[in-house]
Amino acid sequence: MKNGRARPSPRVVKIIFMSAVLIAIVFLAIGNWFVVVCMMVGAFLMEKNIYRCPNCDHKLNMKVSLRAFPLCPACGTNLLKSS
Repeated sequence: MKNGRARPSPRVVKIIFMSAVLIAIVFLAIGNWFVVVCMMVGAFLMEKNIYRCPNCDHKLNMKVSLRAFPLCPACGTNLLKSS
């Protein structure tokens, strides 16, 4: 934690990102392009800025799956264990 702020776990950030993508797909089917673009840009920016290790606040690689590599590259904390 940096500056005493609590951050959501990387698992929660991924769930929120995937939910936003699924909602965007629904709006794409409806034909509302503006909402789709807003949802995708917002979800990307949220994941880019909040997807960090809860222990050392190191930015994590968004392209690497948590299941494939569940450890923080900086401090070695298991990111999949519930905190």
